[in-house]
Amino acid sequence: MDTRKLQTQLNQLLTVQELRMAFGEVTAVTIHTWRHREGLPTIVVPGLERPSIRFHLPDVQRWAKENNRPLNLKLLPKRKGVRHGRSGTASQSQKAA
Repeated sequence: MDTRKLQTQLNQLLTVQELRMAFGEVTAVTIHTWRHREGLPTIVVPGLERPSIRFHLPDVQRWAKENNRPLNLKLLPKRKGVRHGRSGTASQSQKAA
């Protein structure tokens, strides 16, 4: 796999904290509930002491749209690979189309 493509994919993995911010400061319990009861796509990264939970941005955007959950990427801290001007719902980008 191309190193640049792999880096882009890794940059699109969000932490629980970042996801909480993007959904408007929901609680970690809410994220846990969405994962286990509502099918929020999750990536479990093995760790030395315990696994780390990550979320692939395109999968989260799709899930947010399908579940009518407002997702605002402008609330995320700026970092390479994350598009900040788009939301995961049809409220802005797809209604204009």
